[in-house]
Amino acid sequence: MKKVVIIAGLVFAFSSMVWAQHTCNESAPRELQAPSDAAVSSHQGRADFVLIEWAAVEVAAYYRLFREMPVREGADRDSEDDRLSMWVPWVSIDAVPEEQEMQTVVSTRDQLETAWGVAAAIRNTGQELLSPIAKARWVREPTPTSVAAVGWAEVKAIPAK
Repeated sequence: MKKVVIIAGLVFAFSSMVWAQHTCNESAPRELQAPSDAAVSSHQGRADFVLIEWAAVEVAAYYRLFREMPVREGADRDSEDDRLSMWVPWVSIDAVPEEQEMQTVVSTRDQLETAWGVAAAIRNTGQELLSPIAKARWVREPTPTSVAAVGWAEVKAIPAK
């Protein structure tokens, strides 16, 4: 009888360990996929706001938006030689589970056209797990033009007013 109880205990302990590892691996991905199709454009032609759009990541709880900024390193703060470009965390946006495409309007605060990036994020046992940063491509609004007849068989495109 003791052998049966000991064997049943070992089987139970082993199956509990396998079950715990299996459920832990499902709920906590080791590597998070980066958002795709990230794009940035000026919001309604204003230089102080940008519209950032990207494809949603299914398991993301939120997203971190980054801005590539010049950062000074070293003791000489007045020298331009020490400047490096680094991804600086700018804002955090909650994920919306039902949405396939995410978009947000963000203030640039300095009206400079810089690179923007998006990373998917989740919280796992108190730790933040970030995907690689997906660099957003700039999308320029086309300049409106109109056509003016200059002469017989001549057409010239001029900026619209």
